[in-house]
Amino acid sequence: MSALSIRRIAGAAAVLALVPAALAACSGGQSVEEACGLIQDEATSVSSELSSAMTSALDGSGENPLAAANERMQAVGEQVTNEEVKAEFDTVLTAFDAATGVFGQLADLDPTDTEAMADLESATGDLQNLGEDLTTAGASLQELCGFTL
Repeated sequence: MSALSIRRIAGAAAVLALVPAALAACSGGQSVEEACGLIQDEATSVSSELSSAMTSALDGSGENPLAAANERMQAVGEQVTNEEVKAEFDTVLTAFDAATGVFGQLADLDPTDTEAMADLESATGDLQNLGEDLTTAGASLQELCGFTL
């Protein structure tokens, strides 16, 4: 894999790694406050683990660094019943799930396969777009949950 490709993946990973940290400022559950708290508690925990997983993945572990975080955040999404918070959080979860899928494809790429490297370019662009989607969705959720960065 070229240094440029690794830098692009690292850049996309950095954007994605910020989302759980950004969500961590929320607070609460069935009321807006309670729902945001559920999200905050898990996002805080996931954020530190995600940073380590991203580093391992970039070092060539071959594992999808987002899979465990996605699973945990999806489980929290099932616990959020406040309609207003759920609508915003579902947008975040949809983008995060899509990013997890793209990272899964990247983990399976063979760096010696030139056709696979063309797929890397496409996946990198997808990750950048998903990172932007996550940032936008996270900002809306943060605004609803009443915190500032």
